[in-house]
Order: sequence, then C-alpha cells, then structure tokens
Amino acid sequence: MTPLLDTRLGRALRTALAPAGSVAFTVLGDGRMEVVARSARGRAVGRIRVELSEGSARLSGLRVAALWRGRGIGRALLERACAEAAARGARVAALAVSARNGAARRLYADGGFAAREPARGEEWLRAL
Repeated sequence: MTPLLDTRLGRALRTALAPAGSVAFTVLGDGRMEVVARSARGRAVGRIRVELSEGSARLSGLRVAALWRGRGIGRALLERACAEAAARGARVAALAVSARNGAARRLYADGGFAAREPARGEEWLRAL
C-alpha cells in the first residue's frame, strides 16, 4: 500500500498546507462527517461536511477562510472528503452550487464533478 503522502492527495495536502498544519476528518455519527483544515497553530481555516446515505455522499458547506484562499486548501478538502466517503462505501458524491459561483464551479469541475443540469448548474456529481 502506498503511503498517503506519496499519493496525489498527499501531494495536494503537502502543497496546500505547507505553511499550515493538517487536514483531518471527524466522524460525527449518523453517516455524517466533517473534514477540517487547520493552520499550524490549530486554527480551523477550512471545512466541508459529508453526509453518507445508501452508497452516495452529499457534500456541503465547503468554506475556506479568506486569508487562506488560493493555496489549494479547498481542493485538498474536497479530495479528502471524497476519499473518506469512498472508503466508507460511497460510489457517487453530489453537491449543490449556484450558477453564479464561478470559482466554486471551476473547483468542482477540476475535481471531477459534472453538472447534472448544466443550464442551472445546481446539482453536480462525481463517481468515486
């Protein structure tokens, strides 16, 4: 088995968090998880929530603190959330994004998500 830091996800985490701390997930129960990026001082600088249900994962609430944007933290959180969901049996990940949120739409498209209804752009899916 390849160590995490030698994988694509590991490299993304190292790059995104070089001056920061870590990305960790917490199982909240009832099929819910939260992935949090923390600075070297332990401050939460980004997070995303995951809800698992019948082979799918619903991702929501992706946030990165303004001063930490542009460092790949959102991408690292998204990849970690998808990896954790897949490890728990999810075969597809879904999320909602406004058609007006161009930055998020680019992030999700780069992360392998595709709009279910491209004209509206609200529901995006990714096979895990």
